Amino acid sequence: MSEIPSTGEGREARREGRRRRAAIAALSLVAVGFAPWTLSRADPPQEIILLNYDVRWGPFRLMSIESRTVLGDERYEMGMKVRTEGMVGWFVDWSSRVETQGVLVADRPRPVRRVVSAEYEGVHQGVTIEYGKEGPLRVDVAPDLSSEGLVAVDPELRVGTIDPETATLLIIRRNAAGQPCTGLEQVFDGRLRYDLELADAGSRALELNEPIVYAGPARPCGATVRPVAGYPREH
Repeated sequence: MSEIPSTGEGREARREGRRRRAAIAALSLVAVGFAPWTLSRADPPQEIILLNYDVRWGPFRLMSIESRTVLGDERYEMGMKVRTEGMVGWFVDWSSRVETQGVLVADRPRPVRRVVSAEYEGVHQGVTIEYGKEGPLRVDVAPDLSSEGLVAVDPELRVGTIDPETATLLIIRRNAAGQPCTGLEQVFDGRLRYDLELADAGSRALELNEPIVYAGPARPCGATVRPVAGYPREH
């Protein structure tokens, strides 16, 4: 369950904070290695959000996560880089990079292209999805799904699906507009097809304490993954 801050209070202060974060993030994009805004010079980015996370167990750093979201009036780009660190990295050498590009249609995000590039113990894994209006048009996966014990998802089950990053953006935009976190989103990541069932848990106030770095109104949003297709046959 994730905590998404409400937008009902302190709107002007947050707008100023976003403008400052956007300027800082724009300067930081080169440092973290993400590709710049590329979809359209006619639709410059209105907001850039750059987040860095560490996954820790006590004092030990286990994983690092870098996230970037770029929003325009008509388009969006989302990127994430994840890699094992420290003690876990000694035993499991794994890293992943995801880039998603899309458009906003009637204020709803719709993916255009998703690229995943991962390395696990020196073995490359990749996914590329090209989208049309009704969902994925072309899906390339490497290595072959059978090598991972997975089953290819039938094309008809891909119709109308979105990628995980776009699903996340949908939830955030829905919350920002004051709408409840409810409904069901059909997701396909190139390998697995699942439904994301959302449940609104009302609102609550968060207090500033470790590890929470935000204090104020928030809306908990529960998400349950319902497997549909593509999973190992014994699933």
